[in-house]
Amino acid sequence: MKHSNVFRAAIIIIALATIAVYFQPRYSVRSPRLGNPQLILTESSFDIVVDGMLPFFQPRDIEFKLSNSEKAYVLKTESITGNVFTVHSKHAVSPGAYTLGALIKGVWRENPKAVFVYQEYPADFTIIQAADLPDFDNGDGEKLFSALLEDVRGQRATILLLTGDLVYHGGAERYQRFYDAIAQLNIPVILCPGNHEREDWSLYIKDYPDTAHTNLFGDWNIISLDSAHGRDQLSNAQLAWFEQQLMDNQGKKTLVQIHHPVVGERSI
Repeated sequence: MKHSNVFRAAIIIIALATIAVYFQPRYSVRSPRLGNPQLILTESSFDIVVDGMLPFFQPRDIEFKLSNSEKAYVLKTESITGNVFTVHSKHAVSPGAYTLGALIKGVWRENPKAVFVYQEYPADFTIIQAADLPDFDNGDGEKLFSALLEDVRGQRATILLLTGDLVYHGGAERYQRFYDAIAQLNIPVILCPGNHEREDWSLYIKDYPDTAHTNLFGDWNIISLDSAHGRDQLSNAQLAWFEQQLMDNQGKKTLVQIHHPVVGERSI
């Protein structure tokens, strides 16, 4: 019996070693990122979620940093729970927009406009919201979207909410042009999907994997929902998650963005 147990243990060890050699996880920073950023104060800790983490083969010596054209800050890991790293900067971070960099297995992965740092959260601020964006067709639609972004800059908006149907018809080139355009803004862009994102769902979730998420901003809890699950409905799991977010942040004011109407003839 003992020999049998030893044999089984040897088989398991060999199988795990084989997986370690031949299976290469595809690591990526799930959040924060453009479209789902962290909005923090200069000395705040925040969470980084890393996809590709495996229970028995977690990479060691993962490094994180915040950077922009002027400064860079090394982030210190306070704790790790599963694939969630709680980090903070060794020094107070200057206010501004930052790229989040992650060094994993010798490769730097960067998410632009992923973290926005404030000396203090403003008591008064401006949110601009848009949805059903024009086609990215290198024509009039793209000019109209450029005009929208100029309006956002001209109004000195604090946050831009983009509430679904962002890239009609899908396609890698359209998604890239959309990504490049919103990455030029130096304010948080927070988005959620609509039904037209399902035309090329794999490309949408590649850049924006959290289809429902929450962004805390001072006294505010900004929640983004995905109302295009199934036949334009909220899933039971998402409703339970939504309820939990409200319970966890009862002391905050809540703003919810959702693509479909919640009342009326065509409501969800």
